Amino acid sequence: MGHQRLPARQPAARHRALEAAARRPKKLTTTPGGRLIFHVFAALAEFIRELIVAGTRDGLAAESTCTCPPTPRWNRP
Repeated sequence: MGHQRLPARQPAARHRALEAAARRPKKLTTTPGGRLIFHVFAALAEFIRELIVAGTRDGLAAESTCTCPPTPRWNRP
């Protein structure tokens, strides 16, 4: 009896799969607004990366000019 109901369920399952595919988000970069947002986020990421690089270089420069004895790595805060 279970196999007799299978063909009746297939169209419903196919319909649910199509609905799920329709609800999936489209690619953001297909519209001009999407491309703008993509480039804004890319520029922001590049800016943050440059801040991190500058901070790392400043920290390394400050450490190299320090006259105090070096702190062991395991004892650093």
